[in-house]
Amino acid sequence: MVPLQSLTAERLAALAPGVTLGEARRVLSAVHRRGAHLDALQVGGALEGVRTASLAAVRARVQQPALRVVARNASAEDPFVKWVFGIDADGRLNVETVRIPLEKEGRYCVCVSSQAGCAQGCTFCATGRLGLLRNLEAWQIVEQGALPGSSLP
Repeated sequence: MVPLQSLTAERLAALAPGVTLGEARRVLSAVHRRGAHLDALQVGGALEGVRTASLAAVRARVQQPALRVVARNASAEDPFVKWVFGIDADGRLNVETVRIPLEKEGRYCVCVSSQAGCAQGCTFCATGRLGLLRNLEAWQIVEQGALPGSSLP
């Protein structure tokens, strides 16, 4: 099964027989913009314009894996927040995501990891001291900015 978070609407429509491009866009919008989980989506309501057969075809071809939140650390000095996500099944490999405040109140940018470890080897950085372990899969990068029901509060 293919991770849903790594698919474009075009790829999802091609992967799931009978699913139109519009339906694929609606499914991805519900997942990415509204934080819905594929298993909880219902035809109608949040998925207006998606047929029951199309939703079943999507569910039969894709999965929606999730990262585990290992830790959340808010700075005591400023609005920076760091999340540590577990990215492997045995819990040994973690990556960090940081919410960085912008000048305008309530606005942020998010620094996400694209690799586990780092090839730079900076001695002051815990990630750099690990060395490069591997590149992350597309869905693992996307999921760092998509905590369930929120946008990294």
